Amino acid sequence: MSENRDSSHDKFICSLAQALHRSGSPAHEMEVLLYRLGEQLGMQIQGFSLPTMITLTIEAMEGSQVQRIHILRLPASDYNMLRLIKLKELIVKMDVSGDLEAAQSELDRIMAEPAAWGEKSFLFGSILLSSSVSLLFGSGWIEFFCSGLVGLSFVASYFFLIRWQRLVPILPFILCTFASIVTYSLCCVLPQQKPFITILSGIILIMPGFSITVALAELATMNLLSGAARLAGCFILMLMMGFGVAFGTQLSEALIPAAPLGTGALPPAWVIWPAVAVLGISLMAVVQAPIRSSFIGAAAALLAYGITVVLSGLLGGVGSCFASAFIVTVSGNIYQRITGKPAMLLIIPGLITLVPGSVGFRGLHALMTRDSIAGINTITDMAVTAAALAIGTLMANAIAPTIAKIRLDESLKVLSLR
Repeated sequence: MSENRDSSHDKFICSLAQALHRSGSPAHEMEVLLYRLGEQLGMQIQGFSLPTMITLTIEAMEGSQVQRIHILRLPASDYNMLRLIKLKELIVKMDVSGDLEAAQSELDRIMAEPAAWGEKSFLFGSILLSSSVSLLFGSGWIEFFCSGLVGLSFVASYFFLIRWQRLVPILPFILCTFASIVTYSLCCVLPQQKPFITILSGIILIMPGFSITVALAELATMNLLSGAARLAGCFILMLMMGFGVAFGTQLSEALIPAAPLGTGALPPAWVIWPAVAVLGISLMAVVQAPIRSSFIGAAAALLAYGITVVLSGLLGGVGSCFASAFIVTVSGNIYQRITGKPAMLLIIPGLITLVPGSVGFRGLHALMTRDSIAGINTITDMAVTAAALAIGTLMANAIAPTIAKIRLDESLKVLSLR
């Protein structure tokens, strides 16, 4: 009977660990969640997570000294916020006398649910994402329009080509080459634009800026192998993207008639704020957040960007990013305490607004065009900025529960006085 019980527990724990991994849970967060689940089940669970593997050790806290080890080889993960929220809720509901069969059925149901944002809504979101990002890069109206078209064609090509598994390893190269060709073709019809801004905005969807920040957070929490492996994956991805852009650019310049380049009419300065709000909404599609929480993504993006703008003159670029990550994370915890909704609804889109993936890509592109000094300086800026975001987030998560409680208590006192 005891062996059957252990087998049922192990099956559920392994399934839950795989679900967390597939949904994009960072190594340090996954290990904490599994340890918490073990306490609820009367077991000691220790997890060791890598981007493509999980090792679990399971043993009873009392009685049997037998340690069971499970090694799970897994594919690379995608971030799915809605699924992570439901998985965390499932862990909270579990207790020692819980019905494992019901929990396993709930877990299977969560993993079988379709994506919150389907292909059509994702395609529309790609237009908003690329167009709004182009304004952050200082584009004119022509780049703004063309970036949306390139982003749409980029995502449509992804959905078409992902069906062929043999193409998956080189898909970033193919897609970035295609985006470059589409951009230079559009330059013939709509000249007076800077092709690199249009290309960069069009391929922003797979830029690994958020992954770089997660990798540095894993390194800071001493998950060295997971952090180093994730960083290596980000570097390879940017390398393939950079080569694809360079190859597509060379091919386009050789085959497509030259068009007058430059920047056309620039939008007014106030347009950047609605663009940031739209960016926040489109980011909720990228991370597969609940559709009804889209306005939270807009608020998070505006908060993160606004703090950076206000503090950049005082603290500089790196200092303002650190402060913004700290304040956004604390705000997310306050939001969770007041509303009962997950803090990540506010934290994740806020952090992605700040991530330095495009900066690193610019540096890599500079190195490929043999501008070594500019490339090294830009990549260094990316690494320092990513470290600032990771440290700001970790520091806020360490003290945010206390700050959130104090601020909430003060708010309640003010309301009671009224």
